[in-house]
Amino acid sequence: MKILLFDMDGVLLAPHAYHDALQETVIRAARALGFPHMAFTAADVAAFEAAGITNEWDSAAICAALLLAARWQADPEAAFPPLSGEAPPPLSLPAPDCRAFAAALAPEMRPGETPPAAAWRLLQRQRAYTPRQRQALQTLLLGAREIGVSPTMRLFQELVLGSRTFAEVYRLPPRLHIAGYLESRDVPHLSAPLRERLLAWLAAPDHHAAVMTNRPTRAPDGTAGTPEGEAGMRLVGLESVPLVGWGALAWEAQRRGMDSQALIKPAPAHALTALLCALGEPLESALGHAAALAVENRPAAVWQRLHGAAVWVFEDTVTGIRSLQAAQRLLQAVGVKITVHPVGIATAAAKRRALVAAGAQVYGAFAEALESVLDKRWAADARG
Repeated sequence: MKILLFDMDGVLLAPHAYHDALQETVIRAARALGFPHMAFTAADVAAFEAAGITNEWDSAAICAALLLAARWQADPEAAFPPLSGEAPPPLSLPAPDCRAFAAALAPEMRPGETPPAAAWRLLQRQRAYTPRQRQALQTLLLGAREIGVSPTMRLFQELVLGSRTFAEVYRLPPRLHIAGYLESRDVPHLSAPLRERLLAWLAAPDHHAAVMTNRPTRAPDGTAGTPEGEAGMRLVGLESVPLVGWGALAWEAQRRGMDSQALIKPAPAHALTALLCALGEPLESALGHAAALAVENRPAAVWQRLHGAAVWVFEDTVTGIRSLQAAQRLLQAVGVKITVHPVGIATAAAKRRALVAAGAQVYGAFAEALESVLDKRWAADARG
């Protein structure tokens, strides 16, 4: 049995929408805090991803916290300003080095901890803050993924979704009156001929696939979440492939009284859910089995279906690779053996180094990576 697991952003498609929105959010925050000439480039985005910080809500909040802390050098009483308001006069201070902070943060992160929480610990070690400053940083960092709390998440989501969809999903007044970046800026990496070849491969016996992404998606019961992962699947033309996104994992975590981020990659539950969905297990059932094994160490007979499977995971960061490797260890402990083949997609040196360190064979383009795997497997199938 052969299973292909695909990340979405940076693998199936070029996430220009998310990267552009992250850059715009950080630049607006810098301007609002008195650093109008600060740049936040594609290399900065890649540095955060290489450090394992792949959620743009987290990256934006960390940068905002660094910017606010830098402004306190000139004005210790400064509060975080509205990101759609007038820019203050520029400060004669250097802008913070967000890229260096991301690199320093990578070894600080603990299993199960969000990057903003780790950033808060690191910032506290670097200098002392007044009670008011501490509260401001905690709000920015620990509320990074809460739309009603985080100014950076609110701006980012309106940029990504567009003002109309933002208002419909969050029931909040839009501030920018723009069309969404998802509609106009993402670019698929899967050409029509290669997509047809992949679908033909999937039609063969014992060939399966799923997409596992930290993009927001609708919850299994349709009650919550934003359809950003679903939009990506339509863009690349793989609506028939199972999708396991952030919305589903958050839904399952909240049903169990856990933090909404507790089950997403690099946690093993994400890869476990994707493996079962690839085999045709309904999403809600797969979530329950995955959480039972990963959280409660409670196996079920369904996992025996995976015994002997070879699994390729296509990722542009280490999070999905770590999720699958952790899933492999859990399965092995209950007598289910799978082989894991990490495939990295990256051109930036920092990301390539991180992927190689995680055991991946790294390619410069998704098409090259997928063709290599399909060619290898077709050849093996032809030999019988």
